[in-house]
Amino acid sequence: MTQLRYMVHAQTEPINMLACNRDSLANFENKGYNIYLNLLWKFIMQIEEYFNFLAEDDIRIKGTRIGIETVLNEYIHNGKTAEAIADRYYTVTLEQVYATILYYLQNREEVGTYLEDYLEFCRKAREEQTKNPSPAVVRLLQLKAEQERSVSEGKTDITQVSLSGPTLSPTLKDHN
Repeated sequence: MTQLRYMVHAQTEPINMLACNRDSLANFENKGYNIYLNLLWKFIMQIEEYFNFLAEDDIRIKGTRIGIETVLNEYIHNGKTAEAIADRYYTVTLEQVYATILYYLQNREEVGTYLEDYLEFCRKAREEQTKNPSPAVVRLLQLKAEQERSVSEGKTDITQVSLSGPTLSPTLKDHN
């Protein structure tokens, strides 16, 4: 259910609308406010048009591969501004970032549950990766352990150890 907390003005009399949904808007239509309510409802529906609801646990910003959890994590947990988020994720426009934040603010309970489920999924995935690392990760951990052992035994000078690994430089050959 879409909830809203806005003031709707009809002529000079403001109406306070708290937690109204489409069905409860009918109560106001008899008082001559239907034009304003329809405009407000269209605005609410436009917000949802910014997203692709791929599954119950997968809401993406339309035209991107970015999930709303990415934007909301930056906004809620990292305290980033909408402008900073749009700068960091170049495939998302500032308008889309604001739409995501507004969607969150209008649907705090549902989106909060969505974010909690996402964080739980991430925690389980990290746990699984720790228990069963890929062969590449196992090999890198072995190399790191060997490197640390060499340094601690004094076999390798610490200034000669490359933390980033070997550098590959292409060689140019004359193809005559």
